[in-house]
Amino acid sequence: YRYFLKRLLLIVPTMLGVIILVFTIMSITPGDPGRQILGSSAPQSAVDELNHEFGVDRPFFVRLGDYLWGILTRFDFGTSWRTRTSVFVEINARFPITLRLSFMAILGEMLIGVPLGILAAVKQYSPTDFISTVIAMMLGAVPGFWLGLMLLYIFGLKLGLFPITSSSVTVKGVVLPALT
Repeated sequence: YRYFLKRLLLIVPTMLGVIILVFTIMSITPGDPGRQILGSSAPQSAVDELNHEFGVDRPFFVRLGDYLWGILTRFDFGTSWRTRTSVFVEINARFPITLRLSFMAILGEMLIGVPLGILAAVKQYSPTDFISTVIAMMLGAVPGFWLGLMLLYIFGLKLGLFPITSSSVTVKGVVLPALT
C-alpha cells in the first residue's frame, strides 16, 4: 500500500518536469508559430498579430506560469498552433483509438507471453526454454520502428493481409501496431 502511494505521488513531480522540459524546448526552438502558420511571404504585422494571439510575445516565465495554472485549474493544455483548437479536444478525439491499441497490445502480450513464460518455467534448461529465451531477447533488442516497418512491408504491402494506413480503426487495422 505504501509503495503504491509513494509511486502515485511521484507522478506529480515527474509530470511537472516533463511539462516544463517540453515547454522549454518548444520555447527555444527557432522560429515562431506566426511565421510557420502564415508562411515566409506573410507581412510581419500579420505574423506579429498571430504571435500576440498565441501569447508567444510575452516573457517565458509568464507563459510557463499561465500554462501550468491553466492545466491545474481548468485542465486546459492550450491551443494547437496547427488546428487552432484546444489540445485537450485533439487528444480526446484520438483517445479511443489509443485505448483500443493499448488493449490489443496488452491482450496480445498476455496471450503469447504468459503461456511461453509458463512453458519455459516448466521445462527449465530444456531446448524449449532456450529457444523461447533467445526469441524474447531478439525481439527485445529489435527497435520498434524497424519492426513496425518490416511488419507493414511484409504483411501489408507484400502479402496484403493488413491495411497499411492509419485510417483503419477496425480490429484488423490495429493488429500490426499492437504486435509492434
